[in-house]
Amino acid sequence: NFCAHLGDFCNNYIGSPEIVSELLDNEYGLSVFGVYGNHELETVGNTMQFVTPRLTNRPEEVIFGTADGKIGNGDVGYYYYDTGDFRFVFLDTNYSLSADKGYYEHNREASHTCPPENSLSDSIGANQLAWLDRALTDAAQKGKHCIVNAHATFSGNFNSSPDHEAVRALYKKANRLRPKTVLMSING
Repeated sequence: NFCAHLGDFCNNYIGSPEIVSELLDNEYGLSVFGVYGNHELETVGNTMQFVTPRLTNRPEEVIFGTADGKIGNGDVGYYYYDTGDFRFVFLDTNYSLSADKGYYEHNREASHTCPPENSLSDSIGANQLAWLDRALTDAAQKGKHCIVNAHATFSGNFNSSPDHEAVRALYKKANRLRPKTVLMSING
């Protein structure tokens, strides 16, 4: 019913419009939902404001992690999509902790990794973690099954997000509220 990509789809959204267009305006008319990998902002000019609207061809059908649930200026790249009894959650694992600033910040334009002075690369950060808690709790209360999608893994194994324990605790919390709320977590 739709196509999902789990990041690193294209490292130059501005310079490769034919690749992005082929996915978003696909010949099958499929809805497309994607996440940030660590290469989406790699090229100069590929800002979140430019790339975020190109993660999906159905921005009006998703609930972004913004205060009003709308795409806004594109500086929030995580969202969910409901269809029937399912909620597909799309997370952005491109945050890292800035010790100087005291908060999690997104990978910068023209980079495929966190700033060198930051720690906890491949995080979702505190704001997104709180949003995920609300999204999963809401899904449990509404009787929806969730499939969570992200680039970095939450397995606790190879290249796992530093937030993996907190994310898995939220999965357990949602499943205690209503069994089988979180069915799976898929990672790129």
